[in-house]
Amino acid sequence: MPLKVIEKLNKIKKTSGKVASTPTPKRAPKTPPKTTATQVLGYLQANPSFLTKHASTLAKTIKAPKHIENVFSLQAARAGTAESRAASLKKRLGQFTAIAQANAAATAQAHAAVVALIYGAGSPSHFRKALQGPFKAALGLQHVRLLGCAATSSATSLTYAEIEELCPENLWLGPTASKHQPLLGAQASTLRSMALLKLANDGQC
Repeated sequence: MPLKVIEKLNKIKKTSGKVASTPTPKRAPKTPPKTTATQVLGYLQANPSFLTKHASTLAKTIKAPKHIENVFSLQAARAGTAESRAASLKKRLGQFTAIAQANAAATAQAHAAVVALIYGAGSPSHFRKALQGPFKAALGLQHVRLLGCAATSSATSLTYAEIEELCPENLWLGPTASKHQPLLGAQASTLRSMALLKLANDGQC
């Protein structure tokens, strides 16, 4: 028999003897067994002090049923009422805290604004700079103007009649209007509300 034929036969014998290996299937992870109510009951019966030791923790997370068959639990009802009142009081406390924080912030703003005016009260020009600088920044205002009372209108003054028309009372609060255009200039259209306050100087407006 030729040598090449023998080699081919040997290769056929070697390959025919091999068995194809099949991959072993992966086992699904075992799920832990679920604890049944009977097991829990048995554990509690075997350990009667468990609930006493962990009473504070259980009270925060577990609510007692109000009805057990034909028995109505007054203790559970009282606990539910107490929880509802506690939640309401906690909400009110949060509201009062927010109001107190807002009042404290407003007081701090007013204090900073008054201090700024006191430091700038040395002269009318210093007062105007303080009003339009630190005072404006302390109260978070967009626009501030200080106008004097004069016989004729100017860049820094208004007539008495114009002041009375713009601010009939000592303090006026309200939305901006077209008549405020000469007072506020180009910024009048960007302002939604304004406050006008009359300041007296030696009995003059």
